[in-house]
Amino acid sequence: MKKIVSLLFLVFLAFGAFSQDRIYYKNGTIREAKVLELSKSEIVFKRADNPEGPTYRELVSIVDKLVFANGTVENFSAQSSAPIAPTVPVAPVAPETPTAVESKAAKSFVYKKNILGFSITDVIFRRVGVSFEHIFANGYLGCKIPVTFGLASNQTMDVDYLNSYSTQNRQEQYYYSSTPNDETKYTSIVRKNTFGLELNVYPFGQHAAAFFVGPAFYYGNIDYTYQELKYYVVNPTGSYPYYDYKITTKDAKGTSYSGMINTGFAFKSSTNFSLNLQIGLGFRQNNTEFEDYTATIFNPAFQVGYTF
Repeated sequence: MKKIVSLLFLVFLAFGAFSQDRIYYKNGTIREAKVLELSKSEIVFKRADNPEGPTYRELVSIVDKLVFANGTVENFSAQSSAPIAPTVPVAPVAPETPTAVESKAAKSFVYKKNILGFSITDVIFRRVGVSFEHIFANGYLGCKIPVTFGLASNQTMDVDYLNSYSTQNRQEQYYYSSTPNDETKYTSIVRKNTFGLELNVYPFGQHAAAFFVGPAFYYGNIDYTYQELKYYVVNPTGSYPYYDYKITTKDAKGTSYSGMINTGFAFKSSTNFSLNLQIGLGFRQNNTEFEDYTATIFNPAFQVGYTF
């Protein structure tokens, strides 16, 4: 009797083992499962070898048919096929981290690479000055070509008058123990044209207010007028010889060259308008009939410009 009961129990276990649903995939794979839910698009099930485990979902489009434990068959072969996707456990999906929206103010400054400038300070020096600057190297270097044209002499502001020989307030006749040396002096200097090359380094790149520093070199032609003062002896045979002088005015042409270090700020708006404030310190040498020497020059500049 006990043998009969044991046999019946084994038969019942075998029947239970085979009383599982089966999922037949279109690629030939067969999976034993316990189907919990069936819809037009997916099958919800648990794996037969882990009925207490996680719940899975499978697309109907990759399944050929579904055979239930009671023998019922659900055929999906008529539906369109699709590539088999890996079966994953159902788990809550964490909300995506919202993407920060970049503020317009945080965007990098958009600068224009070319600047046409007009010098306001050159008008004070009785000149007309224009320039062209191109920005390259990702906004860290600018190459500028300034050109100026002199309109008139500027004795008050031109430093070269300080370098010329000057005469004292003289009378018509002088008494000296020996003949004085002849003297010369500038009376006017017109810088007809000057061409330059300025390299502006922007160490912090381009911004609405960009700092720059760099070397500059200039070469130009000048027209100048000077006076020669020559002494001669009056009454050389008398007891008290004295000396008089004669002034001769001459016109001449020459060249000049200079070098300096410029530093300043370039202000640029969102439109095409720009301002440039800079200060230059360096030297200048004239090639003339004078015994010229190198002069220290201080050159402030204020420019307005058009960017494109």
